[in-house]
Amino acid sequence: MAKWDGSDDPNNWKRAAEIIAEEILAINPNLLIVVEGVEAYPMEGYDYTNCGEFTTYCNWWGGNLRGVADHPVVISAPDKLVYSVHDYGPDIYMQPWFKKDFDINTLYEECWYPNWYYIVEQNIAPMFIGEWGGKLIKDNNRKWLECLGTFIAEKKLHHTFWAFNPNSADTGGLMLEDWKTVDEEKYAIIEPTLWKKGLDHAIPLGGVTEETFKYGDLDGSFSVNSSDLTLLKRYVLKQITEFPSPHGLEAADLDGDEKITSSDVTLLKRYILRAITAFPVEEKLDE
Repeated sequence: MAKWDGSDDPNNWKRAAEIIAEEILAINPNLLIVVEGVEAYPMEGYDYTNCGEFTTYCNWWGGNLRGVADHPVVISAPDKLVYSVHDYGPDIYMQPWFKKDFDINTLYEECWYPNWYYIVEQNIAPMFIGEWGGKLIKDNNRKWLECLGTFIAEKKLHHTFWAFNPNSADTGGLMLEDWKTVDEEKYAIIEPTLWKKGLDHAIPLGGVTEETFKYGDLDGSFSVNSSDLTLLKRYVLKQITEFPSPHGLEAADLDGDEKITSSDVTLLKRYILRAITAFPVEEKLDE
C-alpha cells in the first residue's frame, strides 16, 4: 500500500510527492503543489510492516493526512504547498464513524480533525477538499452531506463538489438526468458553501461593488480584454452611447483628460497587447 513516513521507500507517497513537486517547480515556480493523502496510517506503536484492522487508521483514498503531523511534505517553495483530501458519505462505504447516530461533532472528532482538519486549525498549510458529494436518496447520506456542508460553510474551507454532471454512478450530480435541470435540493446544501466574494470577502466574485471599478473594464467583468476594446471602439464611433458596466464612462477615460476618444482606444489596445502595464490616468492618481 501507499505509505507516508520519512523513508525513501518506493511506495512512500510523501517522498514521491516531494520529488514530483521539485520537478514541477523547476519548470514553473508559480504553480501550486496540491498533495493528497493516503488511505492508511499506522496507529501508535505500529508501523507499515504490521498494518491490520486493529493497528491502522483508515480513511477514504487520499483522505488520510495523519502523517503530516510527524512527516510534513518539504519542498523548496513551502508557500506553494496545499494539502488535499476527499470526503464521502455512507453511500460510498460504511466507515466506522457512520455506524452509529453520527452528527457534525462526532464526524469532526472521529474523522475530519484527526485526518486533515488539524492541518487547518494548527495553520500548518492551506487545505483543499478536492471532492465531496453524494446522493440524497438515503437519509444517512443526506445527513452526512448536510453536516459537511455546514462545516465547510462555517470554516470557509476551500473545496470542489463532486460532481456537476449527473452520470457519476456513486454520487450523482448537481444536474439531474436530463443534464439541464439543477437538483435544487442538493444545491440548497451546497449554496451556503460557495464563496460569493473574493479572498478578501469584500469584492463580489464576477463583478464589482458600487464603489469599485477597474480602468479599461467596460463590461463589468472586472477584467480587461478584447471585449472591452470592442465596446470602446463602438462608443468612439457613436454606435453605442453607454457601457454595460455602471462605471463604464469613468473606466473608459484612460488618459485622464475627461473625454473618451481614439487616444483611449489606442491605450486600451496597447494594454491588452501588454505594451503597457498601466494607464496614464492611473499614473496621475499615484502622483
